[in-house]
Amino acid sequence: MSTSLQIPAPQRDAVVHQLHPDRAGTLAVTADAWGVVHARRWVVARARLLGAPPAALLRLRLLAVVLLRDAAGGARAGSVLYVGLDVHGGTVRLTVEDPASRVLPSPRALRALRRADVWGVERVGVPGRRVWCELEPDS
Repeated sequence: MSTSLQIPAPQRDAVVHQLHPDRAGTLAVTADAWGVVHARRWVVARARLLGAPPAALLRLRLLAVVLLRDAAGGARAGSVLYVGLDVHGGTVRLTVEDPASRVLPSPRALRALRRADVWGVERVGVPGRRVWCELEPDS
C-alpha cells in the first residue's frame, strides 16, 4: 500500500483580509511571506495614490519591508498584521500592528527606523504592539 502526501499550493489571494471595518486606510494580512509581499506593494501603491512625495517613496519602501518582516517573524502562527498608511500635508505615516506579539522590534528594525524622521513603539492590548514612523516631506 502506497501513501502520498499532497501539499496544496499557496494561493496569493488567500492572504488578504478585508479592510478593517473600524480603521480607515488599514489593510489586514496574514503574518507570513505572502502577507509581507502584498502589504509592501499595497503601502507603495497607496502612498502614490495619496500623493506622497517621490523622495519619501524609497525610504517608505525600505521601512515597510523591514517592519513587516520583523512583525511577521515575531508573530504567532495564524496571526494577522494590520498595516496602515496615511499622507497629510506631505507627511507619510506608516503603522504596522501585530495584536498578538509579545516581543519588541528587532535590532535590525530599530536601525531601519533611524531613517524615519519620527517613530515609536506602542503596546496594543496585553500581548500586542504597534510600530509607527513618519517621513517628513522636506527631509
